[in-house]
Amino acid sequence: MAPTELTLAIHLDHQNCPKGDEYRANGGQGFPRLLPVLHERYNANRTYLKCEACETVIGHSLVNATETESS
Repeated sequence: MAPTELTLAIHLDHQNCPKGDEYRANGGQGFPRLLPVLHERYNANRTYLKCEACETVIGHSLVNATETESS
């Protein structure tokens, strides 16, 4: 069986950003994006995201909801 690949792109924004109005006044569109800034060394599923307007940092992780097949 040939290997399969799944690519997933997720775009997150900071909808209640305290600097959202300033961001839009300076040429931003919609809500400021949350951009990845750091990965934990021993947890490839966890990413830290920073708001491009107010620099608030949040942690985000993805886990499999179902069992995955091992090769």
